[in-house]
This record gives sequence, C-alpha cells and structure tokens, in this order.
Amino acid sequence: MLAFETGIHDTIGIDLVIKGIVDGCKQSDCALLGGERCLVYTKKVPDIVSKGGEKGIAHITGGGFTDNIPRVFPEGFGASICKDSWEMPAVFKWLQEAGKIEDSEMMRTFNMGIGIVLVVTPEAANRILENGSDTDKAYRIGEVISGKGVTYC
Repeated sequence: MLAFETGIHDTIGIDLVIKGIVDGCKQSDCALLGGERCLVYTKKVPDIVSKGGEKGIAHITGGGFTDNIPRVFPEGFGASICKDSWEMPAVFKWLQEAGKIEDSEMMRTFNMGIGIVLVVTPEAANRILENGSDTDKAYRIGEVISGKGVTYC
C-alpha cells in the first residue's frame, strides 16, 4: 500500500483541530496552520492507474484511516498500517498533545498528512516509488492482510 502526503486541509475533523487550538495553544503567534502546499491528485492518480497494478484507492478524509481504508477491500481483507512510515506534519503531533487526543481517535478522525492511499501490486509500488519526485512524496505505509479493518504497527 502506498500513500501520497497532503496537509490538514483534506480532513473533516476540523472540530478537533479547533479543540486542540482552543484548549492547547498558549502562544499568541502560533503558526500551526497554513503555509503548507496542497497537493492535487487529479493528474497523478489517473497516470498511475493507466500504468496498471492499482487495486483500490481510498481518499483519506473524515473517518481517517480507520474508516476509509477498509472500504476498498472485499470481505475478509484489511490493512496493516505502520504509523512511522511517513513524515507526519507537526500540526498533528501538536494537536494530539495539546488536545489530549488518543492515537485511535487521531487515526479515525484525521488524515495524519496522507491525502490518498493506493492499494497496488508490489510491482506497481516499486515503479511508483522509483518514479516519484520530491514534490510528490509517496510512502510505502503498509500491506493488505487477511482479516477486517485496519491494524496499526
């Protein structure tokens, strides 16, 4: 499974963002939001799909990883996601700490910096990672497993 990074703009958990800011930000000039680039996938994903190997696509919005990724799998399959496999934007770490939000709630609510997850064959994963650029960061974040839902390592 591969994922492309994005920012906080793609998540619907803005109520928890506000809670984190209101409850936790003690600085008068907190520069936590804004200024991050917005990666748009309208050209990238169709190009990847046209080259083959794509088995499923999950847009990580409200519902985070926990609710969105399982939707692409048939019965009996799930995902194992390694949370340390990508660079999580600092704003999510800050929100979690400032808002005292549990890991499970963070993964269920926010995209954690990942805008889209592609379930692809191993060959397609290698091709995508080899052809990536610094502006289109892709990460190998996990694998398809037998079971149900998403587990985290």
